[in-house]
Amino acid sequence: MVSSSSTEAEYKALYEGTQQILWFQKLFNDLSLVWSKFVLSLLGNNQPAIAMAKNPMSLARTMHIDIKFHWIREQLSKALFHLPYVPTTEMHADLLTKALHRVKLQTFLSQASIKSIPSV
Repeated sequence: MVSSSSTEAEYKALYEGTQQILWFQKLFNDLSLVWSKFVLSLLGNNQPAIAMAKNPMSLARTMHIDIKFHWIREQLSKALFHLPYVPTTEMHADLLTKALHRVKLQTFLSQASIKSIPSV
């Protein structure tokens, strides 16, 4: 699926993330865990994509986006998850997806409580 802008690509990624959240909700229900005790956040670093997901207003620039992706709005209205903005410099997914400078890598590892095991 080809996107014509980074906003559209991020919006489509939010759609995929929303599907994953619903999968986790079903898993929790199948395991008899109370879903309402957990508040999941789907982090995004593209402000226009987040605004599009939160605002039902239709823009001429986004009319070509398949209606299925606007399903995110319905899920947000059910308060199944939060969709906060996270600056790119603080995006923890970078730990697993990008080559990071040593300082940033150490910061993310520390925030994730990941510690190195001393060699024997």
